[in-house]
Amino acid sequence: MNPTVASHGYGSANILFVAGFPLKADLNNGIALSGSNEETLNQFLRSERLNIKHTYRSLYIREKLDYSGTNSRRLREALKKVDTEGYKQLLFDEIHDLNPNVIVPLDDIALSVVFPHINAIKKPKGRRHWMNCYRGSILPFNEDWQAKHGYDKPIKVIPTFGPQYLYSDWKSRAYVRVDYERIAKYSKTQDVFKEPGILWVTKTYESLLGFVSRQYAKLPTRVSFDVETYGGMLTCISFCFDGEEAVSVPLAYNDAISMAEKVLLWKLVSQILADPRTEKNNQNIKYDWTILERHGFIVDDSAGISDTMIKAGLLYPELLKGLDFLTSIYTEIPYYKDEGKNFDPRMGKDRLYLYNAKDALAAHLVAEAQDIELKELETA
Repeated sequence: MNPTVASHGYGSANILFVAGFPLKADLNNGIALSGSNEETLNQFLRSERLNIKHTYRSLYIREKLDYSGTNSRRLREALKKVDTEGYKQLLFDEIHDLNPNVIVPLDDIALSVVFPHINAIKKPKGRRHWMNCYRGSILPFNEDWQAKHGYDKPIKVIPTFGPQYLYSDWKSRAYVRVDYERIAKYSKTQDVFKEPGILWVTKTYESLLGFVSRQYAKLPTRVSFDVETYGGMLTCISFCFDGEEAVSVPLAYNDAISMAEKVLLWKLVSQILADPRTEKNNQNIKYDWTILERHGFIVDDSAGISDTMIKAGLLYPELLKGLDFLTSIYTEIPYYKDEGKNFDPRMGKDRLYLYNAKDALAAHLVAEAQDIELKELETA
């Protein structure tokens, strides 16, 4: 290793910012995240009544790289020329000594070290950087490092866009403020983070009927639903009435569910969709509606229709409309879209079913938050 840039900050900091490599200002000053980079970070911290001087700033790679732009392929080639393993150990030692509550990676390289899960999966189509997926998520710290760390409290990882990205995409500054709200909130606690909502899979008519009875006892006005397909055929459907509990119902042929049980499940699903008392909510509802009609279901829209994607276009037409992005700014559900990718029924279906349930939960929470903003803007 040939470190030329030093880490620095408050020795008892609860927040550790980590960038992947030094930028020009860092190399000139000899310290991490300095100059204009420091001022950019401090702008967002001040909005949460925090100050950069009360945090700790570090880098994964601490020497000049042959390439320091945003091209992922060229960055990988540049990393091959430095002692990455040595720098990993240096960063781990630093985290062990500091013992922060929150680590904030500012780019893909830093994220890949403290959240190595991304090293084993493929980047979603259309996403240039992993940070486009995971920013704002509350993630578990590197499991191997957490075990080696030896402390009881779990360190939380909350990625956000670093100064380099913010300089190139100014509109992202509007929503990364949400990330800093979470950074500030979780920097004050050592509690284990618990994802919002209760997710489960029903494989019996009796358990689905119990769920429906519980929900209708609350006199719901909206039901959020989501479907998954495989080879054009309906695999499962999920429902959420209250933003707290979501259930996935397997609908395809399944040896674990008898044909008689499956008939009863289909019948109850059809009754939920055809109920004229509940508004139907979904992300891009026309797609799921079409799939359901092909399979003989009737979706009753007498009480109204809610589409989170259309609402996003009304509220923020310049921003992304995908459910993963909307989930990141309206809820604390971590990024989960990789859980439903590359589904192979031979590998078991429960993972897909839970992913399906999470989509309904996320759509419900997003719609509720959007409704508040729509009323504030007098567009509802």
